[in-house]
Amino acid sequence: MNLDPSMLSIGAWLLLGTAAFGIGITKSGFSGVSLVHVLIFAYVFGAKASTGIVLPMLIAGDTMAMLMFGQHADWRYVRRMFPPALLGVIAAWLLIPKKKVVDRSADPLPAQSFRENEQPMTGWKPIPPHAAAT
Repeated sequence: MNLDPSMLSIGAWLLLGTAAFGIGITKSGFSGVSLVHVLIFAYVFGAKASTGIVLPMLIAGDTMAMLMFGQHADWRYVRRMFPPALLGVIAAWLLIPKKKVVDRSADPLPAQSFRENEQPMTGWKPIPPHAAAT
């Protein structure tokens, strides 16, 4: 997938900035905000690609938190949980089938379209703008 930053619109950048801010707010303890940034990244990049983009951001946030507050951490728990977590990541990488990535760089922020291989929710219909205002 070509994620060339120059291909994103101003609206996409504003949404992504809001989502990145939401990740920071979530990492500071307001967990209810996490749904917003997950939805924004999925909207801009698609569900599968957004997972690969958000996960490193969450890891970076956790790393920064550990650097800032590491003296208060109980490292025994981290050492005990790291090997099975690493094993799970490697197993998932090996077991998930590799698919051809669809280039969506020409459509970085669709108005109302569903991405390839992603089905809309059953019975879902968009609300017309004039009906939403009433």
